[in-house]
Amino acid sequence: MPDDQLDEAVADLIRRATRGSVLSKALGKQNFYAQIDLPQSDAYTMSSAQMAAAAMTDDAQEGFRAFLDKRHPNFTQRP
Repeated sequence: MPDDQLDEAVADLIRRATRGSVLSKALGKQNFYAQIDLPQSDAYTMSSAQMAAAAMTDDAQEGFRAFLDKRHPNFTQRP
C-alpha cells in the first residue's frame, strides 16, 4: 500500500471495528475471556448459549429490524 493511502486505510479500519452495538461488543469480550481456557467443545457450548441470549437484546433486535428495513440501526444499550 502506498504511504499516502495509509492514514485513510487506518481510519477505515477503525470505523469498521468500532461500529455497531456497544453492548454486543462488551458481551463478546466477556464471552471470549470466559471461554478462552476451556476445551473447544465446552467453549462452543458456552458461546452458542451466549450468542443466543445476546440475540434477544434490544440492540440485537434493532439490528435485525434495521437490516430488514435497509437502514442504519440506532443502538441504545450500554453494558
